[in-house]
Amino acid sequence: YGLLAERGARPDVILDVTAASGMTSVQTIRGAGFWGVGGGVSLVKTLDPVVFFGRLGYTAVLEREGRDPPDQFSYLFGTGFSLTDRVSVSTRVSGIAGGRTQVNGRAIPGTSLDAISLQFAVTARLSRRLYVEPFVSAGLTEDATDAVVGVSLVGVRFRPLSLLRP
Repeated sequence: YGLLAERGARPDVILDVTAASGMTSVQTIRGAGFWGVGGGVSLVKTLDPVVFFGRLGYTAVLEREGRDPPDQFSYLFGTGFSLTDRVSVSTRVSGIAGGRTQVNGRAIPGTSLDAISLQFAVTARLSRRLYVEPFVSAGLTEDATDAVVGVSLVGVRFRPLSLLRP
């Protein structure tokens, strides 16, 4: 949901609300079958040819069968730099943190989470609505995945929101 459009020194302000089933990021962090409900706020500021971005989020992970994973706090910040009108490079730091999992009301030692990673990417526009983004990511903490190399293919549908108009 676009709350405020970028104008002058003010960045874009975007709010999001999510309901994550056990098949999304909650699963990969806390085990299969847990539901989560959360949201966040993102800020995006353009100083052409550079874009700065950040996000803070919170997900409440719901208890199931006596197992209660901790709620999760997430953050992300980074920058992108446009090389041409079709190619940009970006870097970002992202993290997620949570306390200990509880089973039948007892905290389980060693189940807290502090995963931080650093990602580098190149984004290329293939067509008006299709982008490809090869990336490499490295874990900076013990809880983070050591390394990830991948390619994202993104199709974008633009639908202007009247709330984003200045």
